Amino acid sequence: LPYGDQLDDIAQAITIGIVAGHLHDPAGPELRFYDSGPDALATYHNAIADGAAAVIGPLQKAEVAALAAKPLPRPTLALNSPDPPVGQV
Repeated sequence: LPYGDQLDDIAQAITIGIVAGHLHDPAGPELRFYDSGPDALATYHNAIADGAAAVIGPLQKAEVAALAAKPLPRPTLALNSPDPPVGQV
């Protein structure tokens, strides 16, 4: 998620919602949150390398488009749609 930029409030709200849901099922998967930073695709691959079974994000349209254009090794829930639609979205 884009922490610390113009979408920080949205990223924080999404994080709070995910954590609140996890509190109702503490036996669920471990949660890790990553700042998408300047390269969401690299952040995605870092999450996979860290053992992510699934990924939620990215949020920004350009980042979603970059991710949708690549093969995705894990289930991925993008939080936006690219404009124009591409790939797996």
